[in-house]
Amino acid sequence: MSEDTFRKYFLDGRRPYIWISAAVFVLYAKAVWFGYTYLDDNALILGNYDFIKDISNVAAAFSRKVFASSHLPYYRPVLIISFMLDAQMAQLGAAVYHLTNIIYHAAASCLVFAFLGRMGYGRRISFLFGAIFAVHPVLSQGVAWIPGRNDTMLAVFALGSLISLTKLAETGRWRFYILHTALLVLALFTKETAVVIVPVAFLYLCLIRRMPPSSAPLQVLAAGWAASIGLWYLLRQAAVRGSTEITIVDAVSIIGMYLPAAVQFTGKIFFPFNLSVFPTIPDTAYAYGIAAAALCVTALITTKKRRYNFIFFGLCWIVLFMAPSLLRANYAISADFIEHRVYVPMVGFFILLLETDLLRRPGWKAVTITAAAVTALFAAVTFRHIDNFADRSSFWSNAVKTSPHSPFAHLAMGQAYFESGRIGEAEAEFKRCLELDPLEPVSIFGLGEIYMKRARLDAAAAQFRKTIAVYPAYDNAYLELGVVYYKQGKSGEAESAWKTAVALNPKNVAANKFLAIFYNERGDFDNARFFAGRLKALGVRPPAEFMKSLGME
Repeated sequence: MSEDTFRKYFLDGRRPYIWISAAVFVLYAKAVWFGYTYLDDNALILGNYDFIKDISNVAAAFSRKVFASSHLPYYRPVLIISFMLDAQMAQLGAAVYHLTNIIYHAAASCLVFAFLGRMGYGRRISFLFGAIFAVHPVLSQGVAWIPGRNDTMLAVFALGSLISLTKLAETGRWRFYILHTALLVLALFTKETAVVIVPVAFLYLCLIRRMPPSSAPLQVLAAGWAASIGLWYLLRQAAVRGSTEITIVDAVSIIGMYLPAAVQFTGKIFFPFNLSVFPTIPDTAYAYGIAAAALCVTALITTKKRRYNFIFFGLCWIVLFMAPSLLRANYAISADFIEHRVYVPMVGFFILLLETDLLRRPGWKAVTITAAAVTALFAAVTFRHIDNFADRSSFWSNAVKTSPHSPFAHLAMGQAYFESGRIGEAEAEFKRCLELDPLEPVSIFGLGEIYMKRARLDAAAAQFRKTIAVYPAYDNAYLELGVVYYKQGKSGEAESAWKTAVALNPKNVAANKFLAIFYNERGDFDNARFFAGRLKALGVRPPAEFMKSLGME
């Protein structure tokens, strides 16, 4: 194929956007039939459906954390609103949520092409890198895993904001200032990482556009940046009040602790062949990252005419967008480094590569053929890898296979087995989890539930008491311990356990139900009516005969 023919069929007009979008939709089409993985999607959609199904809650999304009942300070109202919009069409079916993810990824991939073009790279090379981005295996978690849209949406707003900035720098038109600022605001309300868009924008203007830091246009932009971040900060502080926040000192310490993950992320960008749905540092190889770093350094050193301003900008992009991906508000619970976090940092790596003779010196045909081969290879890897996101079982099977030293992976696999009735396999996973983390309360509790099913009441009671010793606020442990005591004929102990459960969690439906029945059996009708009334207040209507016997019908 000649260069003119390639340009005619792939580069003219809107064809690059069509080709990139088509590649995304063809590659990820089967993901529309995927289900839920039960990693965050169950909490964000299934467990939060009463909120997201009501479109009138759009304003309320700005006054709450993304995980409403958690101590974690994640504030992402635009993410919540995206689920609201899907819920209007899909209710609890996963298909629309997956389709929306694909649309976001197609948009982000097209914007990568557009942004590289705005950076001054040729239309052909920008298209090739946009296509590689579209099919890259390490980004598949951002598409096939519903909560991964957090980073695809961030990319859409961040790239859109920066593209508007490039047009503002060229034309000085106010509409681009407004668009740049509006998209920055949307990015901020999508994910906290968006705060680094401001220093990236500043570096672009100073390094690439050679704009003096004290210039009037920059001062006007700075006012917009300050107002945007100020608005976001005030609303965020009100929403996350009482949550566990990370101090600057803690942030630096955590990033330093998990810096090895950045090496592993880098390896997966260049050599995406050791992927995992739930990667952890101990179970991820460093060799690919070291090789990738060596490749980049060698390519930069051997480049004849280096544009240091572009190289420095690319490095700053990587550092600024990568650093927040290493932060873990819940790092003591589960130190996973899920791969969709490299979604935006990858653009910085593209800029570095585009500044080397590795891509400049070969002829257009050699570069195009090589890029096409890489795109085809990556697409094949992605097509196979996304099957690991098909459902809960597939997801956690891959997690325990690729991260065997993760207690959380074994816990989640055990819960999946238990809920599907595979009790023996669930027991093995819970025990493996406890070998890695002997004080993991949910696995201890899970073993208690298994012993309950096997009518091993003494063993079950011992597990529930052990759960309470590790996690005294676990209301369901008291609930199940009460059931064991009741079956053993220990009425007083059962009553005490259930009362503790409702004291810890007044909305524990099962504990309120057991107490209503318990007191009714013993002729204590005042207490029976009290707990029956609480059930009604929780939206649970006891059987009519039961209510009639208490004089409540």
